[in-house]
Amino acid sequence: MKTFDYGYQFNFPRGYDPGNTKDADKYYFCEKTFTAYVTIIETCVYHIKGALQGKNLILSDWQKDIIAAAFCIKHKETDKRRYSEAFIYVPRKNGKSLFCSAVVLAYMVLDPEGGKEAVSVASCSDQASLIYTPIRISLLNTKNPLNHSTNTNPDNRFKVLKSPRKIISENELNTYMPLTADGDSNHGLNISLSVMDELHAWKDVAGRLMYEAIETSGATREDPINFIITTADFMRDSMCNSKFLHGQRVSSGEVDDPTYLPVLYYLEDSDDWENEENWAKVNPQLGISMHLDY
Repeated sequence: MKTFDYGYQFNFPRGYDPGNTKDADKYYFCEKTFTAYVTIIETCVYHIKGALQGKNLILSDWQKDIIAAAFCIKHKETDKRRYSEAFIYVPRKNGKSLFCSAVVLAYMVLDPEGGKEAVSVASCSDQASLIYTPIRISLLNTKNPLNHSTNTNPDNRFKVLKSPRKIISENELNTYMPLTADGDSNHGLNISLSVMDELHAWKDVAGRLMYEAIETSGATREDPINFIITTADFMRDSMCNSKFLHGQRVSSGEVDDPTYLPVLYYLEDSDDWENEENWAKVNPQLGISMHLDY
């Protein structure tokens, strides 16, 4: 199969190439959208912990690749996103939660669909806070360009509510809230973006019910997207492992699913985990926010 050139150099693990898939030529890479996402993230999202507390988040190349594919490859005729689900499989300490916060905030600012409903879903309230809290603190930062007097767009000015935990646009048409994957009381939503965190920790039955509720809730949306990010599960029959196996098959070309974006950082059984050269295969932040002596 001839690789279609999107004009962007993707460097995904396991050799996955969005241009090397069926019907790749029906889509195009929107550089304008990519530039807008990177700009919003790097000027409006702040670190809240550690030595970089209060500093702007600067995206790493692997994170830019995910943004470029998930949000910026669009259909030439409809202008809808190619991918309806992204599955990012990456170990701990690679900046997952803050990256998810950045994705949510940029989406809330930039996505053209009216009445956006974004949610982040985690196994418990404390985990859900890891995505919600950086968004809240970033929006309360007086230096944030979104709070500048020159920003008069009511879609892009936000109010932070305490109870329930929710962020809404000034005109109250667009909302974001964190949820827990308990599978109940979350029906009735009309979700346009879901960020699902640590899928491996979701309770099996309740988690599957929650996933189904999210899937069905986006049925009336123009361009819904699921953004799943998780560390590894142990060997068992689980939703996380099913998504991972599907991602492996899509990456290898065994399965043709042009709407599923697999970003899989893991070691093969034959890889020596004590070999430092293999550590970078699974830790894209190694040498950036993660150090070799960790």
